[in-house]
Amino acid sequence: MELAALCRWGLLLALLPPGAASTQVCTGTDMKLRLPASPETHLDMLRHLYQGCQVVQGNLELTYLPTNASLSFLQVRPVGNPARPCLQLG
Repeated sequence: MELAALCRWGLLLALLPPGAASTQVCTGTDMKLRLPASPETHLDMLRHLYQGCQVVQGNLELTYLPTNASLSFLQVRPVGNPARPCLQLG
């Protein structure tokens, strides 16, 4: 990598807030309110996607969960737009 590119990366890293380099960012989902492909494994899939994740880039959609579902694996912190809860009945 050439020196100019290294300097740009160094400047970018210097501008990041403290702790940002160690923040785990995950990709959100775009299911809207569609049923999951496999309702039986839906919670396991969410756990796999978001375990240890602190920032979600996009939507964090927690839909069609069993009433006794534990979301203790979530460690997401708010960083931008507020959450918009949605409840679909019927």
